Parts: sequence; C-alpha cells; structure tokens
Amino acid sequence: MGHWSILSSLDQMEGRTYVVPLPLDEAIYAVGYALQSEGRVVTEQTPDGRYIARTIAHTPGWAFLVPLLLLFVRRTKVAELVFSPVEGGTGVTIFGAVDTKAAMRLREMTTVVRVRP
Repeated sequence: MGHWSILSSLDQMEGRTYVVPLPLDEAIYAVGYALQSEGRVVTEQTPDGRYIARTIAHTPGWAFLVPLLLLFVRRTKVAELVFSPVEGGTGVTIFGAVDTKAAMRLREMTTVVRVRP
C-alpha cells in the first residue's frame, strides 16, 4: 500500500514477502538493482551483513521560500531486506518504507506470497 506525503511518495512494505524467481546470490543483486534510483534510493549491505534500501527524499524547491521548512522537509527512510531461499526462487521480505517507484519495479519482477501481521 502506498501513501503520498509532502516528504515523498512511499510504500509501506512492512513484512511483505515477494518471491524472485532467481537463486539467492542473483536475487540479491537483481533486487538491489531494481530498487536503486539515482538520487532517490540506494541499496547497500551493512558491515553486519544486513541489506538495506535507503530512500532519500529530495527537498522540494518551494521549501527554500520558507527556510524554517528545510528542517522538516528532507527525510531519509531505511528499509531492511531479508533474503531467504524458498520454493521457486528467493524470498525477499521488506521491513520499512520504500520509494513508490522503486517498489513498483520490485513488484514487476516478483509476486507477493504473504503479508506478516
């Protein structure tokens, strides 16, 4: 489910699992590539081995008209990606919010299998 705000257009992906029809190593690369968007979403592996997608919200031009708004408009959201082998490929469970366009690219290459409560 997506929502729009003044900060960015984000999809709350909390606990959604998608199946990528690829082996684990290829799925990690493909999902990272699908989610990345220059200036909007960066995917990375943290030193402790976790995978994250960092959605970087831009600062709209109108915010510069009221300098105080600059403290509130720019936001970054971080989602954790958990990969696991499943029947038919690799399961990708996402915890957190992801940029809507990036989430659409991910959905194009996968199918939803379950939503965790």
